[in-house]
Amino acid sequence: MRFRCVFWLVAASSFSCACSTKSTGKTSAKDAGFADSALPDAGVDAQADAPPDAPPPDAPPPDAPPADAPTDAPPPDAPPPDAALPTYAQEVLSDNPILYLRFDGNVGSGIDLSNSGSLPGVNCVIQTADAGTASVTGKVGNAVKIGGSEINCGDVAEFTLKSPFTLEGWFQKTSGATGAQRLFYRLGPSAKGSQGYVLNSSGFGVAMYRYLDNVPSSIVATPPLVNGTWSYVAATYDGAQLCVYLDGASPDCAGSTESIPPVATTLRLGGSGGSNFTGNMDEVAIYSKALSKARIDAHYNAGK
Repeated sequence: MRFRCVFWLVAASSFSCACSTKSTGKTSAKDAGFADSALPDAGVDAQADAPPDAPPPDAPPPDAPPADAPTDAPPPDAPPPDAALPTYAQEVLSDNPILYLRFDGNVGSGIDLSNSGSLPGVNCVIQTADAGTASVTGKVGNAVKIGGSEINCGDVAEFTLKSPFTLEGWFQKTSGATGAQRLFYRLGPSAKGSQGYVLNSSGFGVAMYRYLDNVPSSIVATPPLVNGTWSYVAATYDGAQLCVYLDGASPDCAGSTESIPPVATTLRLGGSGGSNFTGNMDEVAIYSKALSKARIDAHYNAGK
């Protein structure tokens, strides 16, 4: 209803009104006689009861960002922004080595010769250790320094007939000698001559041999190891080919189809019969399979 009032002055302190009405279908609160400050509304009542400087009841805290503002916090399940790549040891162990010597003992004291591979009962020892044998800072963690000695691991990792295998490690030459220096050596005598395998460093490069009756098939990868520099070396045999990888480069390969008979002998790392490796060895591993180039590259990239 809209009201129209006509006022008559009755006395200085009183008045009366006569009203006529006309329906409009709408009634504003103001027209209905309520002051703006007394609107019959719960929100307004709450506002009236609040302290003068208080925010509205549902307002965010003064320092809160807008509800639709972007946030720098990652989702709850998101990985850290710079999640670490797999470590070298994780890459090696994912390929199930049968022998894995990390040499992570305390520098200047004992040498850790424990096997982290899957082959049980391996007992590697330093043979005739000299003053040049020690634990030193390595390529990955710590390493073993070899002088005129070698590491013997017993009658293991034989790989008879045409069994596939992989030999792997990081090597740092500390001698300028160019003659053959043994990295891996498992060559034993028999009635028909020497049987087994050898991985050598020399002035020509890194050479892998498989011996049958004292006659080897071989492959030499170049260039030779650089004195004072850590180098990644891997040699694989897949039952038909020998391949040698150096520092992630494409391999050098050659055929090798000899079926090698079993022979009892000792696996030696870093030496044999005077042809000892002079330098540091780290992360030495042996696998009972031929690792693919992709896996060789993964190991090298994780350690370089």
